[in-house]
Amino acid sequence: MVLIFKSWPLLNTMTTYAILWTASDITQELVVSKKDHVDWGKTARIGTTGACVIAPLVLTWIRIVELMFPATNALEGKSGIPELEAKFKKTYQAGMTFWPFVQMVNFRFVSHHYKPVFTASASFVWTIFLCYMKEEKVQAEPEQPSKAFLQSLPAKD
Repeated sequence: MVLIFKSWPLLNTMTTYAILWTASDITQELVVSKKDHVDWGKTARIGTTGACVIAPLVLTWIRIVELMFPATNALEGKSGIPELEAKFKKTYQAGMTFWPFVQMVNFRFVSHHYKPVFTASASFVWTIFLCYMKEEKVQAEPEQPSKAFLQSLPAKD
């Protein structure tokens, strides 16, 4: 997205993220997961999160970094703990590979006015990955007898 609201960078960034995060979720559902329909409620939540949460954070972050280095120019109503335990490491490792590279390119080669748009474009790709991770099923581990229970059993001779 080109700077359509050049005088209002927050509005520009929010519009960009609303479009890209919505498109990311639709792409993930139809292309990556090969579903025959789109979950519009989920898509709306993701687009809203991109516009109202991520966009202001990205714009603020970019402004803070540029001030520090001027020369370089919702949960779904269920426990997320099992899903977090199953998916966090893989997601974190991917993020630690993807985002430093994106920001290196952003702060080295992208002009000031286009930094939020570049970051939003990278976010499009990242959000497809996040939507894919969200769709990935968490395999239930077989229940293991507790150590205390095993220790309470009489020892075999």
